[in-house]
Amino acid sequence: MAANDSFYSDSLSQLETIWADAYIREKLAIAHLNTIEKAILNRPEVAAKTKVEGLHHISKLDYTTGKSASWDQLALQEVKPMVPSVLWPFITTFKLSASNLDKYESKFPEAWSNIKGAVSRIPGKPKLSLANGAVVSEAIKKSQPALGQSVFDLEEAWADTKARFQLQRKIRVSAEKDILQQIDQLSPCATVRLGRVKITFNQTIKIDQDKLRSLKKLVPDNQWLFVTHYKENKISSKNVKNNIPEVWSILKEATQSKPKKVHFSFAA
Repeated sequence: MAANDSFYSDSLSQLETIWADAYIREKLAIAHLNTIEKAILNRPEVAAKTKVEGLHHISKLDYTTGKSASWDQLALQEVKPMVPSVLWPFITTFKLSASNLDKYESKFPEAWSNIKGAVSRIPGKPKLSLANGAVVSEAIKKSQPALGQSVFDLEEAWADTKARFQLQRKIRVSAEKDILQQIDQLSPCATVRLGRVKITFNQTIKIDQDKLRSLKKLVPDNQWLFVTHYKENKISSKNVKNNIPEVWSILKEATQSKPKKVHFSFAA
């Protein structure tokens, strides 16, 4: 549907200006934070400490390093036959995006008629963005943070930039809340154009997982387009890990870990 360029009240126009200005400044602050963080991590005294996992402190800031662990979904499919079903600590769920669901309905109408009772579309939260996203990129190119020579100078720059970021985010979120309250009075269309701001109304897909599992048998395998996702049952997996090591050793083959981005925070 085409963008809606209807007349808006002065108050809404003012909110649009506040939101857009705060959004640009927030994105600019994020870019500056990233630049400053890279400069800090390149300092020898910081680089040496952050090689070790844990909480580190230099001057004004804390640096937290570590690894994140997750389950490799394809690997879980491979190890599943090796684990007794009563000990399998995962719930099978199904996912499908809204765009793929539209294609599914038109391509397999009979299959869709069998499972549509388990799937519903619900309005998603409206998303605000700049109509011209290039404005942010241009602003970032034209503005670079001043980088001091010492870690102390860099930490001071990070603290100032973080405070600026938090302020602009607070302003943006407040303006966004007020905008959406007024926009809610309009009939939602695909896109609403409000000055420099574009408001997109999306749909999300809600799936009754239990019902869909029971209906799966009605759909031929070659027409089943839902993606299988194994959701961990934390209590069950903890029980397996602590009490059934031979099964846990099999499941561990499906884990993957990678270093987390160093987390910067104000020292306690």
